[in-house]
Amino acid sequence: MRATYSLAAALAALVPAAAGAQSANDAAAERGAEVYRNVCAPCHDRLPEGAAIEMLAGPESLTLKYRGALSPYITERPDLASYEVLSMFLRKGTGSMPPFRKTELSDEDIAAIAAYFARTSAGSR
Repeated sequence: MRATYSLAAALAALVPAAAGAQSANDAAAERGAEVYRNVCAPCHDRLPEGAAIEMLAGPESLTLKYRGALSPYITERPDLASYEVLSMFLRKGTGSMPPFRKTELSDEDIAAIAAYFARTSAGSR
């Protein structure tokens, strides 16, 4: 009986910890959504018809590059939903995308964007 009670107590103690972790993930994803809207979306998101910025091809150029093998919309890409991958692209830049200094986009911002991408790309796996 004592072992059963101890196991039950241990499992009960995990529930608040799991809920706290989920809450932290949700908060990070919400912050990531805000950073994405402010920093990434102007070049990488769907724009209303006729609102495309000619200089910033974004999804259009990625459609050509990936030829349908990957989504041109970075929020749908599970392979970008990690801090390590995003950090490489964001710190070094790629193609026409410039690198971002830590004063422009902090490590915490990149982690938040990764949490947001983990949420938005979950159905794309």
